[in-house]
Amino acid sequence: MGIDDKNNLLLASSQSDVDKINSKFYSRFSYPWYPREFPSFQDKDFFRKMVCQDVGDWGLTRVPKAPKIWVAGCGTNQAIFTALKYPEAEIIGTDVSPKSIEVCGKTAKQLGIKNLVLEENSLNNRRFENEFDYVICTGVIHHNANPSITLRSLARALKKDGVMELMVYNYYHRIMTTAFQKAMHIISRSNRGQNPELEYMITQDIMKNFTVDNVMKTFLESLKNQEESLIADALIQPVEHSYTVESLNGLVEENDLELLCHCINQFDVADNRLSWNLDLTHEDYNNLPDIERWQVGNLLMLENSPMLWFYVQRKDSGYVRYSEQQICDNFLETTFSKTETIKQRYVLAAPGQYEKRPEQISFPVPKSPIHKNALKVFNSLNPNLTIREIMERVGLETDFKTANALRVNLATSAFPYIVANV
Repeated sequence: MGIDDKNNLLLASSQSDVDKINSKFYSRFSYPWYPREFPSFQDKDFFRKMVCQDVGDWGLTRVPKAPKIWVAGCGTNQAIFTALKYPEAEIIGTDVSPKSIEVCGKTAKQLGIKNLVLEENSLNNRRFENEFDYVICTGVIHHNANPSITLRSLARALKKDGVMELMVYNYYHRIMTTAFQKAMHIISRSNRGQNPELEYMITQDIMKNFTVDNVMKTFLESLKNQEESLIADALIQPVEHSYTVESLNGLVEENDLELLCHCINQFDVADNRLSWNLDLTHEDYNNLPDIERWQVGNLLMLENSPMLWFYVQRKDSGYVRYSEQQICDNFLETTFSKTETIKQRYVLAAPGQYEKRPEQISFPVPKSPIHKNALKVFNSLNPNLTIREIMERVGLETDFKTANALRVNLATSAFPYIVANV
């Protein structure tokens, strides 16, 4: 096997060795850090419906009521967010780091969460089979020696008609981090194996004294005031693979899975990276199948392309994969009602200590979409009219680009303003 010079694999000797290294690393640098708040929602079925809509299921049945969910590689808080969003679900959160499980367990107890079981366990231990309706694994498999082996365990755990939410790093987002990580491993590897404390000390020194006037200097300066765990995760993570749409699709397919559609997440929302599609008029581009069209977007948008965060299903699923065009076509022929629920907040009062605030907040926030065309449709929403009929009434074209932008900004988990009438 040749040298892989685009990934951070100097310490990737074996799956089991990397599990031990990651356990040690995340026990020292707990990730993520304590969030400012945890939200809970009065409508217990709100986000299940939205996940169904995310994958183009306007009948709202793809993820069943009271689903069984695995948060695979849950870190310190992802299982908490999941348990609060899906209070009727049975949730298992696993992580290779005992410290992460400890922090997550303490928070769950403090918030009175009853629908979550936590386990210290590696994703490479093939414990589950055909067990979960929904598997959430974001930012995890790319930290393994062989991500394909890890993904195979996730695929095995997914029910035939289940949905997986999968995120791996976008190669064009990780050029700086990978370069720095490899440099730190080279400097410190003479100290007999991975030493996160030493690497962090070296990193802090370099960040303070780096004098080369280049993109690395700009990148390091952007991290100076960030949380310790974020700096460590970015700059000294032990093992890290990254992908393009094309290579991710290859990884998914070799494990008998298929990409469904982009999962719009909080990071892409913050950076306004909501679509893999470019604003090109060339017919050959617009007629490309989804994977090739998204790969073109990945290649041309580079660091400004979205995160590689997708919904995935088994190839033998009883649900036919809809193209992005078909999802939009079905969206246009569906009637919707406005959503509304109440959000309550558990707010961070001190490290690891959360207080439930008495105020009740209408959700979603803001109450109306910001996107101009989405606001037009939202203000004219009629549960007896299809989206196509409403668009025609307000003078909007019903082409793919316009319809897809409306779908994203009105009917997804990221922008949950309308729900299909069923």
